[in-house]
Amino acid sequence: MTAELDRIRSLHAGITPGLWEARIGSYSTEGIDYSGGYIPGVCEEYHDGDGYHAPLTEEDAAFIAAAPSTVTHLLAMIERIEALHPKTCEINGDRGCEHGDACPVLVCGPCGEPWPCPTIAAISGEVAG
Repeated sequence: MTAELDRIRSLHAGITPGLWEARIGSYSTEGIDYSGGYIPGVCEEYHDGDGYHAPLTEEDAAFIAAAPSTVTHLLAMIERIEALHPKTCEINGDRGCEHGDACPVLVCGPCGEPWPCPTIAAISGEVAG
């Protein structure tokens, strides 16, 4: 859809799959059950490349740990919305157009609005031509 969504999808595809967790206040892994495999976690502090920067709060760690599953759900929502608003040639409809994406009369199939329709424009940040 857009370079930004493609970037987010690419970043998301490269993360460690599965549930993440946040453990603040303990550097120890004692008592943690890793029988199901490694569980990615969040450190107690973050660094800016020049050394210690600041401690993470419990809220910071919980947000970071929730990010992978949150992004999964948000990307799925965007994909469902995109599927409801496919672009089509105003003249040839679903039969296609010899111009492809360069078609001068692309419209949103269900809306009939010029491509991108307001819904797709809102998702992608594009401005309708």
